[in-house]
Amino acid sequence: MKTLKRMLGLSYFALLMMVLFTASAFAYLDPGTLSYVISMIAGLFIAAGAAIAIFRRKIKLFFQNLGKKERDEAAAAETVDDVTDTVDPLADTVDPMAKTVEAAVDPLANAAEETAAETMEDAQ
Repeated sequence: MKTLKRMLGLSYFALLMMVLFTASAFAYLDPGTLSYVISMIAGLFIAAGAAIAIFRRKIKLFFQNLGKKERDEAAAAETVDDVTDTVDPLADTVDPMAKTVEAAVDPLANAAEETAAETMEDAQ
């Protein structure tokens, strides 16, 4: 940061000296001067286009990654919500000790039937 300030200060000083201590130049600008200026401007545009073409991929990645962190966090939160809403960890479990096929497929129904049977036996 200090070097940037120093460079700006030196540039300002040099510009000030050039403006204050200039001498009049009685020069002639011929008609070809305009074409020279136009060719310089065209050269700048061509050089800028070539630089963009060379670094196109890096420039594209830079602009794609500007808001990527926020999008990733939002997508991760959305994915967690989707996963917790749709996944049932007991859906694919099978009780190997079940007495019937229906009980093996649905262990919660088996537990409810056993609890109901035990309640009936206790009531008698």
